[in-house]
Amino acid sequence: VSEQPKYSVHDLGGLGASGAQAYEINNSGHVTVDSQSGFAPPITHGFRTAANSPVNAATDDLGTLSPGERFLDTETRGINNSGQVVGSSHVPAGGPHAFRTAPYSAINPATDDLGTLGGDSSYGYAINDAGQVAGWSSRADNQARMFRTAPNQAINPATDDLGILPGAAGAGVPFGINSAGQVVGNTLNAANQTVAFLYGGGVLNDLNSLIPANTGWTLQEVELDGAEHAQIAAVARLTLEALHTIDDEHLADADPIMRALVKYERLLPAELLVRADLIRAKLRRALAGLFQRCDVIAWPTVPAPAPPIEAPVVELPSGHYPADAANVRQSGFGNLAGIPGINVPVGLHSAGVPIGLQLQAGWGDEAVLLDAAEHVERVTERAYVDALPPLAGMPA
Repeated sequence: VSEQPKYSVHDLGGLGASGAQAYEINNSGHVTVDSQSGFAPPITHGFRTAANSPVNAATDDLGTLSPGERFLDTETRGINNSGQVVGSSHVPAGGPHAFRTAPYSAINPATDDLGTLGGDSSYGYAINDAGQVAGWSSRADNQARMFRTAPNQAINPATDDLGILPGAAGAGVPFGINSAGQVVGNTLNAANQTVAFLYGGGVLNDLNSLIPANTGWTLQEVELDGAEHAQIAAVARLTLEALHTIDDEHLADADPIMRALVKYERLLPAELLVRADLIRAKLRRALAGLFQRCDVIAWPTVPAPAPPIEAPVVELPSGHYPADAANVRQSGFGNLAGIPGINVPVGLHSAGVPIGLQLQAGWGDEAVLLDAAEHVERVTERAYVDALPPLAGMPA
């Protein structure tokens, strides 16, 4: 008995010289990819794939802002649901400039060069469906600044400079922009520390400034080495750990689907367990270093609101997924690494279901975790802990 896999991994290919990197995907399955040629030094080419297809070098190469120049790089980053791609490409006799293509088109040097904030270089990192681009640029005074363009417009130095935090020596990098034009990323503060920011309403905010004063909380962005593999490793490890508790007598009483699933799991090779343990060890090392710098990790408990029972599918930026599989994305690595975690209700979604914030702490730090959860409840006045979600009050 076998079960069809829920996911499959596809090699997007590239130019075959030094590998390739995929950066972003839109809802139609078009992916931005960079790949290097075999020249010395290698030249980076930017691609937009066809929907759910590998790179086709003959049709997907976006070209450059310098037609006829074979040895200048083009790098892609974001793509929106209209197929517009942003990135950077060298201009004739100059540095890299941010570009934004027309929908599902190659770079047109006459229309797609976004210019700069007055300096000689700029980079496009993210784009929303309105065509607003967030990126980084140099200015005429050689200072670096982040920018956000108007919809489908070039950079306007008079209006698009996002500024810097008070007392900061420089700017950071934007990572995303939403449909409201809000920009997020990281930047420097007055202490020369890298902090998360939110730009909206004409104001660049250190996210720490949005926390009530004297709370004792400080936000910082973190990265976990190995986290990208935690979901599959957690599912494999926890599944195999539980198999020995299911004997044939109990299995005979289970429903046919469960019997088939357990029999399939018993066929999984031991190599899978070894690989999962390697990922677990890597993740634990990363967490050990992380918890020397911070007390608690905070992020959404699940990647999307709970779907209706009759349609257990959630929509993520990368597409639609079965809810059970998607829900392991953020919680599974805690089980895999063996760290304590707790869910705190912090809001209500427009669909009428609660939104939870997942807090996780280091091994043996349950007291820190409970203190943090209690603090969140206190500052929100338990509004979402005691609240009855609107959906729960609806007639069956």
